[in-house]
Formats: sequence, C-alpha cells, structure tokens
Amino acid sequence: MSQEPVAQLVLEKLRALIGDISPDNGFLSNIFQVLEDDPKLFLDQQLPMPLVGIKNTSDQSLRQVHGTSNHSRTFTVVAYVERGQDGQSRQNRLLQDIYRTFYRPDSIELDGTSIAIKTGPAQLDDVNLGTDLLPIYLPITVTFTERNWR
Repeated sequence: MSQEPVAQLVLEKLRALIGDISPDNGFLSNIFQVLEDDPKLFLDQQLPMPLVGIKNTSDQSLRQVHGTSNHSRTFTVVAYVERGQDGQSRQNRLLQDIYRTFYRPDSIELDGTSIAIKTGPAQLDDVNLGTDLLPIYLPITVTFTERNWR
C-alpha cells in the first residue's frame, strides 16, 4: 500500500470526525458540512454556518524500517462562525468541540495502521477586527505507520 491511499483515508476520517459534531452526538456545535479546503473559498455559496474545512498543509516521510514506513502529515482545520451576537462564545464552543473530537479514545482507527494525532495551538483572530466572520485555524499533525508489504 502506498502512502497516498493511507493519507487519503486519514483525511477522510478527519472530515468524518468533524462532520459528526452535533448536539445529538454530545457536542455544543452543529456542523452541517465539512469542506475540502479553506471555507473562505466557498463563502459565495451561502452555506450554513459554521463553515469548516480541512486542508492538507504538508507531508513528510519520517523513516522506513523493516517493511514499514512512518509518515507525518499536517492538516489545518479552518472554521468560521458568524460574528453576530454571542459570536466569540460560539467560536470558543466550536474550538472546544473540534479538540474533543480528535482526542476521543477511538478518534482514528484504520485497519492495520497505527495513527497518532497532535494538535497545535489554535489561532483565533481578534473579535474587534471588524469582519463578519470569526475564524479558527487549528494545525493537526497526524503520524501514521504503514506496512510496505506487497
């Protein structure tokens, strides 16, 4: 199995995890759709808020040992909530939900692949900047071991 299929599975799993964020699943926010890139690219489509997307930031092959390869891939979760009344509170709740989804005990399990997730510090723009949206930028590094058996 090559790196790309496993990396694509990891990305799909990350999107599915974020897509599960809803009050019905015990979260504070409700995600209607997870986009494949920065949601700002889709603002003209009148999609329901909050807008959330995951983009691939970097890819690194760490080492190969006896039939396995270790890879590290960094993604960035980009999310926007409407400023409006209680905007900063909704932004904080969404960030909390995103963190919670990646640190569940069963977050990512792929058949035959060991997965580790590490989130970096979130960047939140100042609520007084004057835009209609409040952004969240959260880097996520996923390290996985892949068997190279043929």
